Amino acid sequence: MKLAKIVAASLVCKLEAVAIEGKTKEVLPDPNQVSLPSVPGVVDAGTNGFPELPTVSTMLSDSAQTLNGISSQAQRLQAQMLTVQQENAARMQRQKAVFDRKLKEQEQKNLDVVKENALIAKTIMETKKANEDLLRHAQSLQKGNSLRHNELKLLQDQLAAAQKFLTESVEQTDDSKAKELDVLAEEKATSKSLSLLALSSTSETEPAEKIEAKAGETGEAESLLTMLGSGIKALKKQGQESEAKLKSLFLADFQAGVRRHKALLNQQKVLKETLETMKTYHARLESADKHLQATQTTMDGRLHDGGMFMQKLSELTMAHPEDPRHFVQMRSSVKAKADNVLLAFCNTNTASHHITSTLTHGPLKSLNPEMQDFPLRSYHRILGSRNRLWNSKDYDSCALRWQSDPHSHGQSHLAWASAFQQNAVEVFSCALMQQCHFMQLHDCASKAKFLAALAAMHLAANIVPGGHIWRSACPDVIQRVEARAWSSATFLALAREMQPKVGRGSKSLPAMLQSACLWMPSAYASVSGAVTAASAALDHSMRRAESFNAWTPAPPADVELAEAQLAEIQQAEALPIEALPPNVAGPAEGPLPSSKFGFYLHVYADPAAVIHQVRQVKHHFPDSPIYVMSDGGMDFSSLCKQEKCTFTLCPPANDRWHPWPFFRRIYDAALSLNTEYLIMLEPDNTVHSPVRRLPQHDVGGVHVPNRAFQLAEHVEKLAQERVPGFRWSAESMQAGLCGGAYFRTEAVLDAFSDENVMQIDWNLLGERVDKEIFSSDFAMQYALAARGWRVGIWEEVAQMDKDKDVPLAGPADAAFRHYCSCYPGGKPTYNLQLRKEDEDLFSPAPQEYTVPNSNCQLCYNLDRYVENWGSAKCTNRLGFTYSQKLMDTYHPELKSKPCDLPFLCKPDGPVGRS
Repeated sequence: MKLAKIVAASLVCKLEAVAIEGKTKEVLPDPNQVSLPSVPGVVDAGTNGFPELPTVSTMLSDSAQTLNGISSQAQRLQAQMLTVQQENAARMQRQKAVFDRKLKEQEQKNLDVVKENALIAKTIMETKKANEDLLRHAQSLQKGNSLRHNELKLLQDQLAAAQKFLTESVEQTDDSKAKELDVLAEEKATSKSLSLLALSSTSETEPAEKIEAKAGETGEAESLLTMLGSGIKALKKQGQESEAKLKSLFLADFQAGVRRHKALLNQQKVLKETLETMKTYHARLESADKHLQATQTTMDGRLHDGGMFMQKLSELTMAHPEDPRHFVQMRSSVKAKADNVLLAFCNTNTASHHITSTLTHGPLKSLNPEMQDFPLRSYHRILGSRNRLWNSKDYDSCALRWQSDPHSHGQSHLAWASAFQQNAVEVFSCALMQQCHFMQLHDCASKAKFLAALAAMHLAANIVPGGHIWRSACPDVIQRVEARAWSSATFLALAREMQPKVGRGSKSLPAMLQSACLWMPSAYASVSGAVTAASAALDHSMRRAESFNAWTPAPPADVELAEAQLAEIQQAEALPIEALPPNVAGPAEGPLPSSKFGFYLHVYADPAAVIHQVRQVKHHFPDSPIYVMSDGGMDFSSLCKQEKCTFTLCPPANDRWHPWPFFRRIYDAALSLNTEYLIMLEPDNTVHSPVRRLPQHDVGGVHVPNRAFQLAEHVEKLAQERVPGFRWSAESMQAGLCGGAYFRTEAVLDAFSDENVMQIDWNLLGERVDKEIFSSDFAMQYALAARGWRVGIWEEVAQMDKDKDVPLAGPADAAFRHYCSCYPGGKPTYNLQLRKEDEDLFSPAPQEYTVPNSNCQLCYNLDRYVENWGSAKCTNRLGFTYSQKLMDTYHPELKSKPCDLPFLCKPDGPVGRS
């Protein structure tokens, strides 16, 4: 507009100039009357007034919108393609996992069959070797029997020749035509030869084949949208094809596994048939071997009897008929054979050994350390020196009663042997009667232990005649024994009735008697075996006497009988002190017999360490039983099957922090081992030698200097109810009951029994001390002291610390070593590598035992234990409840949130109460 005004103003000025020049010619025009042409404005004027074209973006707005639409569509297609791809991958991953699991399960079954086949094959080879050994033994017996048969035949020929010679001699010298002499009958022995079979079977295994396949995907698109669209379709199609290929691969592998399983089963069938054939052949070989052994035994007996007959016949023919001493000599030889049988009861032969072991080494061995396995006469010396009711003279009088000759003139040897048998029974009965009197001088607990042995022995009195001799000694015991069935309940009832008669004893009599019941089966077996052996020996003597009586005439009436002299039976007081066993409290000259100890291995995992430890124990203590207990850990039953030990897999309880299952498990181990002492080992212990330093206390462990326990007066008060005047000594407190500690079995069965463990106020100890008292090595000290058992330091266990060779405590030559975690290079057994041939000796813990919080402290509840594992196996049968103060102190989180400790309570539930 400004530009238009300027142009208009210039035009007005020009018009005025023209008018001035020609004012004489024209009239000045009126500008207001002049019409100006319209001037268009500046098109697309910019900010500076000049024309300016639109921006490029404005010009391309339609193209941009189109492009944006295409881009968003492409993004949607791309996202859709990605989604399809992810879905395909996820679906195939799930399907692959299912297929892999099925293939793994299938192959696991195949591997199980492979292991079974391997075991069967191993058994076949072992059976084959046993068959070969048995065959060689049978063939050896056959050869021996053939030689014996030839000897019998030769003896028969010689007897026939002698018979012919004697017959001809009689005929030639019978000038007075006397009657012919009778001759002895002849017996023949036959043997049968067996034909043995040999069998071998082979089987082949075919390896399973696997098929591998590869798949590839390619494709191209001609344009962007076409490519994306077709790509989605291709992805779906390729996903379907991939699934189909995966399925076909699975089916191919699965079918191959089926064929493999079928082949393995066929192989197993062949192996089982082979094994059955080998076992049948082995049974036939055993039958043949037993037959040959029986034949050989019969032949040996016949040859011996025939030789004895020929010897006596020779003596008879060589002696002058006029000499009467000949018959006395024959009769004395018969009596001497019977004398030897009786000496087996009075000295150290088999029958007396079994009886003495039953009376001393079994239920009484823990009451008196001097009652070891030695002759009865030495044992009675101990009794006589202690002013017992039966002194040595009483016993000698009883044992020698049979010396008076029961014969009168004209009695047969058979009658004499019968009388001898009755006298021998009196000797046996005297020992039982003496034991009954001896036990009446002990306290109630000792009497209770002996009741179990008497319960078994009364059966022995019913087996042999003469039982009334010892029945009269213990009438109350016998009357009650015969009136009841000996279950544990009636045994306890009987014991309570007997308690007033045997004096004041411990308040824990039921627990004592419960442990005494355990001796009854072994006592019964020992006594029954002794009676059987004695009866067999006496019957053999009677048969020999009867056979001699068949041809030996009775002695003349005017002949004085020879007196039997038994120099072997001495007065007990005359025996030297060396005849007694060494005092237990004294030093040992050499290693103690390993059968004195049993071993309790408390384990969880560490298979290489456990296997090594079992073998080390067997190496240094070959006669000692071993009991392995796993606290919810690995299963070592295969190891114990191979190494001949006992294995128990207990539910997980973290028992090192919970006394109730810990005590019950060592209690069960003591019952199973049934030895005088139990030695506890842990996988980190090492075993270096047999025991050379004898136990001096009831319990012993490694030295822990300067250690003391609180509440000693409280514990001593509990102990004094059983052991008056008991004091918990500093030495007892400084004995560490860790791996390598020993325990007298009687102490374990008393202090760790369910009832006595629950007599202790564990809540009081935990509140007044701290939670450490629930740790097993502390809890055992309190439990043993509360019952008055003596705990001391044992020089056979050493504590290893930072020095690799010099122990922190204990001697360097100790039989057992316990290691600190600070030991250079770590604990030795934990560095062991598992050998390949030992990989089948253990298996993982059951799946149900792998639960969270299994390592929790102060997390025990009997109700939850039974709910979790179905029973109270491996734990105290009596319930225990933590005090609220302990719960608030050590589980404060339970105040504000539900319980998440499955060993203590139900998930999200309140703390359980037993």
